[in-house]
Amino acid sequence: MFYFVSKGGFLMWPILFCSVFAAAIVAERYFYFFRFRIKRKNLTTQVKQMLKTGKDQDAIRLCEKDHSLVGRFLAIGTRFRTRPEDERIPIMSRAANRILRESNKRVRTLGIIGNVAPLIGLLGTVTGMIRLFLRIHEVGNNVDISLLAGGIWEALITTAAGLMVAIPAISFYHYFEGKVDQLAEDFKEMTSDVFVKAADDEDVRTG
Repeated sequence: MFYFVSKGGFLMWPILFCSVFAAAIVAERYFYFFRFRIKRKNLTTQVKQMLKTGKDQDAIRLCEKDHSLVGRFLAIGTRFRTRPEDERIPIMSRAANRILRESNKRVRTLGIIGNVAPLIGLLGTVTGMIRLFLRIHEVGNNVDISLLAGGIWEALITTAAGLMVAIPAISFYHYFEGKVDQLAEDFKEMTSDVFVKAADDEDVRTG
């Protein structure tokens, strides 16, 4: 490993830093989504049934025990579901945005690393090729084919290293972005299906 880093030149160090930073973000975000599971099966259905029968406090306790991102949102929506719609919707919107921002934390950085790492690698290759041609110019007609081949593969190391960092970084970036997008869709669906309809059912019962 150190051999390739030393052969690739000083630009291998920022690429190496990018790889460590990206790995740390992936581990942290993966642990986050594992700890706060996106959605427990049947939780939404259970909460909806409880709200229909007026068991709001039981629904809140169930959501709090769930320890999931959806559970947090459902608990907030349940607490404020008796508020007028013009008050309830903004509260739930702010709660959803807060959870989504927390879920998307540092994910954009993965996308930046995925775009920057191959550019650093390409820069390393260009500077390596410049050094190689300077050496060829210095030796004149006495060019050794091994010198030429060795210089080329050393110059290409940084491009390969940049791509090795960028490919998984971009892949995980889209993976986490997909989770956040799905969470946003779930929040929209729950706001309409659980709380708006539950509020309408409540109005029918009391009306």
